[in-house]
Amino acid sequence: MMKIRITRALILILMISVFVHADTGETGAGFLTLDAGAQSIGMGGAVTTLSSGADALFWNPGNLSWLNNTEILIAHSEHFESIRHEHFGIAHRLPFMRMGFSLKGFFVSGLEERTGPSQNPISSFGAYSAAPGVTVAFPVGKKLGFGANIKAILQNIATENAFSVAGDIGMSTIDIAGGLRLGIVLNDIGTGVTFVDQTFSLPTRVSLGIGYVTAHNRLLCEAGAVKPFKDDIEFRCGLAAMPITPITLRVGYRSGLSVNGGMAGFAGGVGFRVSALVIDYATALYGDLGLTHNLSLKYIVGAASTRGDDEERIAQELAKRAKLTAETFYNQGVTQQNAGKFEEALQYYDMALIWYPDYVEATQAAKNIDKRINEIKISEYLARGIAEFRSARYIEAILEFGNILAIDSTHAQAKEWMNASTNAMVKMHMEKVQHEQTVQNKIARHLEQGLSYYGKGQFKEAIGEWNKIIILDPVHQEAQAYISKARTQITQVVNKHLSNAQSLMKQQKWMEAYRAVNEVLSLDPQNQDARTKLAAIQTQLRDLSIRHTQDGIQYYKRGEYADAETEFKMALYYESSNVTAKNYLEKMKPQGKPVSGGDVKELYMKGVNAYTQEKYQLAIQYWKRVLEIDPNHTNAQRNIKRAEEKLKIQ
Repeated sequence: MMKIRITRALILILMISVFVHADTGETGAGFLTLDAGAQSIGMGGAVTTLSSGADALFWNPGNLSWLNNTEILIAHSEHFESIRHEHFGIAHRLPFMRMGFSLKGFFVSGLEERTGPSQNPISSFGAYSAAPGVTVAFPVGKKLGFGANIKAILQNIATENAFSVAGDIGMSTIDIAGGLRLGIVLNDIGTGVTFVDQTFSLPTRVSLGIGYVTAHNRLLCEAGAVKPFKDDIEFRCGLAAMPITPITLRVGYRSGLSVNGGMAGFAGGVGFRVSALVIDYATALYGDLGLTHNLSLKYIVGAASTRGDDEERIAQELAKRAKLTAETFYNQGVTQQNAGKFEEALQYYDMALIWYPDYVEATQAAKNIDKRINEIKISEYLARGIAEFRSARYIEAILEFGNILAIDSTHAQAKEWMNASTNAMVKMHMEKVQHEQTVQNKIARHLEQGLSYYGKGQFKEAIGEWNKIIILDPVHQEAQAYISKARTQITQVVNKHLSNAQSLMKQQKWMEAYRAVNEVLSLDPQNQDARTKLAAIQTQLRDLSIRHTQDGIQYYKRGEYADAETEFKMALYYESSNVTAKNYLEKMKPQGKPVSGGDVKELYMKGVNAYTQEKYQLAIQYWKRVLEIDPNHTNAQRNIKRAEEKLKIQ
């Protein structure tokens, strides 16, 4: 009698699984194929690549690799004939992997016990199935993820029980070509299920999917197929759209249910997000069998302040504050400009544009100031150059006119005076040369080339040309005099760089001081003062490199990889031979952490703060990291150029 009762109940449950999923064939534990979560059901189960967070525990464990925080999922489904199934999942992100726990439950009540045809049953009983499981997933690089789980299968019909073990293996990719995704999963591999004297294999199946996700998840779609080992292939497709930020609409279709008549196979749903809570509803049509109602609740731990309306509100507040700060700097610049302090005004306009790069008035004011400063300089250089020319000091005139052309290479008046000075210089020396014509031509060429170098401020090259004249004419007084003048200029440049280096060292701007000292050594390799300063600066740069390396290691241990990467790059900036920083950067390549809009804003503001503290290289590193995440971030592009200009000036 018990055998008859169990067999009939088992047949009923198997029939329900066949009607619901049409992929059970001659298998047991058909409840394992029941869809989980209203998000996924609303898309017709086409989520091999799109299931995310705690939903991935029931669809493709490979998708769990992209989890950014902790998620808790509770899902309930009501079917026809008093059938219901429940799902619970919790997923958590660890530094190098993701873990999750899931529980799938299936319940049927009101089954009637009979031993033969009768009007009244002997009794009624229920049946349930449960599958608790543990999932592990991890990213491989930035675009490939793997995951697997193992679950126990517990089944009960009246007083009969069955137990088996199963597992899933999945893989997924993200952003392999824009928003394109690929996924594959092998579900329910394991031991068979035995009730009384009947044994059934598990509903093992393989699923493939190709999906596409637009920016900010406004539109998601997937097409895929499911092939049960003991049944026909089934095709699925789904679409989700977010017309406004808190609401998502879904629609989907799955083949294989047409035998149920009507619009069997179609599904649809809607989702709402309120801060960190996501509420989803979906219904799926089964033709003559009716439809199902599915409700899911998901809580995303720590997401309330970084997503949705809160993220947009924070972004607007930051933009508002940035603009107010920029306006303050702009007004100070106007005050300085009205007082005739153009250099100070330009600095204030520059700070205004760092805070608000689209500040049209500050941009135009900075251009006007640049133009005004250059006009003043050109006027001064031109007056001095003409005075030197009229006093027949052509070499000094050439230097002044060269300063003008360094500012404006198209300045017609400076070009005319430069040519006149060069021609006068060449003519004057040609008249004094008494050597043979061939030698005279060579001296003229070397003299002219030297003057050209001198006018460009290339004093070493000018000396080289005039030394060639000395070889041709050892008593050439003019060449000796010009060599002396060029060396005097070199000495002035060297002293200027040494003074600048000393000032920068007092300000602890070690990299800028390092460049200034190297400029000295390029002109005077034996300069002992420069060598002493270089040794002291290199010690400081090494210490800076060590400190940035230590900070990077701390960020790395906390899983804050963007900050860690910036610190290690700064360590290499100060000491390119830092092996520890190189090793950590190499180790970080496979971490593959997805980044939210909040991360980009945080990195961008860190760059702004570094710039305001005159840490221009650190600011550049933060903004370069922003461009790695968002190549179209125009503000970061503009600010990098501005910081690089600051480094050149120093």
